[in-house]
Amino acid sequence: MVLFRTFLRQHSLRTGITVLSLLSNVLALSILTYKLLGFLAAPAHISLSPFTRFWFFVDVCFLASQPILSLYGHFGLSKRYYPAVAAFRSWTLFFFAMRLFAGGFSIVGYMKDDRRWMAACTREWKSTGEEDHWKILGGGDDGSHHDGQQEDVAAPAYWCHGRFLSHVIALSFLWVTDVVVTLYLFLCIHSYKRIYFITEEEEEAHAYEEELYQRRLAEKSRRRGARQHDAEVQDGAMTEKLSGGGDGGGGGGDTRTVFRPPVSPIMKPWSREESHLDQVMMPIVKETPPTPESSNSAASTLTW
Repeated sequence: MVLFRTFLRQHSLRTGITVLSLLSNVLALSILTYKLLGFLAAPAHISLSPFTRFWFFVDVCFLASQPILSLYGHFGLSKRYYPAVAAFRSWTLFFFAMRLFAGGFSIVGYMKDDRRWMAACTREWKSTGEEDHWKILGGGDDGSHHDGQQEDVAAPAYWCHGRFLSHVIALSFLWVTDVVVTLYLFLCIHSYKRIYFITEEEEEAHAYEEELYQRRLAEKSRRRGARQHDAEVQDGAMTEKLSGGGDGGGGGGDTRTVFRPPVSPIMKPWSREESHLDQVMMPIVKETPPTPESSNSAASTLTW
């Protein structure tokens, strides 16, 4: 069951990486094509700012090299080659950062150049005969009466503004989608690397932890064995004492416990605290008053 779960998780990650990588390549090629076509289809007399041109060039370079990175990453995954997988993860993170900044700045540059776009588009609109086409379709007739000059200004502005907004919105949507897919791709590669590969530092740390655990286990076993040995020695000594081994002569150095009967109170020295007979007879003596005969006998004894 564990092997099946490991196999399923491994192949699920590899499948996810493959799908996300293909989707990222499709998005990169779509953005590249749309940018090139949009740049080529831009107004002929437009002059973009150096900021927009620089980030446009950087973004195009990364978009064009992204499929090469995917091929290298799939080679590492198929061969289970650790340096290739680690490089694939690092380069994916780098591409994510560059796509985030380059794509975002290029879109910001387009939005900053809207006046140049509108001016060039207006000139193109008038020079290519779009004005006659607009009049034929009735695009300038909105139900209100304007003079001819206002219609000449409003018609190209409306047409060029819609064209500009559609271009920026399409680029923004593709850019956000590509950034999110690249981020998920990086997370999947990172999970794959953490699960199925161990770095040298992690291997050394694991070996040190294993050695420390073995030392603690050996120390615990040693202490447990010492305590068991001490308990056995004490049990043996106690058994020897209770068994009463030896000749029983009570010679010097014999510390065995020997049972002796209690000594009779008559044989013990007289003591009010220790004599049981005195404790028994004391109430009788106290309760019996002295008689003249006992007094005379005591006096005669003393006189004799």
